[in-house]
Amino acid sequence: MPPDYSFYQQPGEFGRGGDVGFLVTNKFIKSHSEQIYSSFEAVCIGISNCSFSGYFFCLYRPPGINSSFFVDFHDLRENLVTVHPEFFILGDFNLHLNTQSTATSTFNAILTPFLFRHTFMVTGLIS
Repeated sequence: MPPDYSFYQQPGEFGRGGDVGFLVTNKFIKSHSEQIYSSFEAVCIGISNCSFSGYFFCLYRPPGINSSFFVDFHDLRENLVTVHPEFFILGDFNLHLNTQSTATSTFNAILTPFLFRHTFMVTGLIS
């Protein structure tokens, strides 16, 4: 690890995949915490410098159907909006946001009331 950097992580508990974390220079860190949810792994860091102060959340949701994910994600969003005014949510949600489905509609409905913008990238394995 580079000098003056720290690695903040939430170890994976879902088998293959997971393990979310941030490698960050110590001069910008103001706080960090692991977020405990049954349907996804998450870690949070607070960063501050002279021009920016905010929070970054890194999530991993394992593939497959987990009905509690949307409830957990909604709870996380509610907590973020009330406690941390400036925040970013990053991660692998294992949702196909580029296709119409009940999961996509539910996820977008959670984000829409707060005018969240989201960007998705199609990921895959290269052999």
